[in-house]
Amino acid sequence: SWMIVPNIKQNHYTVHGLQSGTKYIFMVKAINQAGSRSSEPGKLKTN
Repeated sequence: SWMIVPNIKQNHYTVHGLQSGTKYIFMVKAINQAGSRSSEPGKLKTN
């Protein structure tokens, strides 16, 4: 499932509750006065 995190003011965010040995896919969508743009998917596997 996807998690939407609204109103992030920093250029980083900590995701809590990830499970060990699990693969995750992250995408970021920036929305501002100039418009919006989505990132390419970033893949991560926890240890």
